[in-house]
Amino acid sequence: MNDVMRNAYDETFKVQALIKSFGPKSVISIAKELGIPDSALYRWRSNDDLMAKARAKKMQLELEKTVGNTRSESEVVDAISKMARNAATRAEATEDLDLAKRSLDLLMKASNARKQLIAEAEASYEPLDPSKIR
Repeated sequence: MNDVMRNAYDETFKVQALIKSFGPKSVISIAKELGIPDSALYRWRSNDDLMAKARAKKMQLELEKTVGNTRSESEVVDAISKMARNAATRAEATEDLDLAKRSLDLLMKASNARKQLIAEAEASYEPLDPSKIR
């Protein structure tokens, strides 16, 4: 039954296909791999809403991958900041205002998280008492 060509593809499938198209493979090879007409993938790429969802999902997947490999809250904040800066660079290059806004929002959240981590570290800091040193 899977061999029957689908006339409608759900949004999740489209987003996953678009994410694949961000990589080094050609649209034609990705379409062939997924068993869809390349014209469908080109049409989805021209849909701004779908592309925004695909970019957001890709950023989320990258963040989850990065966060999964980190050891501390500080490293998570650093990873988020780096990703937001990269997204802002892409937004500037493509003149994508929506991506630029999301990048700025993410940078602000990372900055606030960093400030909170610093405040928590300063609040728990206890200077060494020289009388307790042997």
